[in-house]
Amino acid sequence: MTTPDITAPNSTISDSDGPAAPAESSPPADAAAVDPGAAAPLPGDTGSCDANPVQELVGRVADDSVLEQARTTANADTARILHPGQAVTMEYNGARLNLQVDDDGVIQAVRCG
Repeated sequence: MTTPDITAPNSTISDSDGPAAPAESSPPADAAAVDPGAAAPLPGDTGSCDANPVQELVGRVADDSVLEQARTTANADTARILHPGQAVTMEYNGARLNLQVDDDGVIQAVRCG
């Protein structure tokens, strides 16, 4: 077996004993940066939730009645209260409202997803 010829990126690597194989290449320089911690919308999942009208709830204590009021006002199909350290699903749901609370149950953030 002979030593393979190493050529420029995006070309082929070949040796005399076999067919040419594509060389590995890095992603294009203009590839969009992705935040692995952020939930990305599913294709076609625009959802109906709008958290803007319920931002005024930040600072209030979250309970079942506040959650339902927020869900209705935000036009969300579902809503949930997220407590510190709570295990939650991270898939994006554009029709879901999330109320993020602190240890005392006070709403710290209101977001769709």
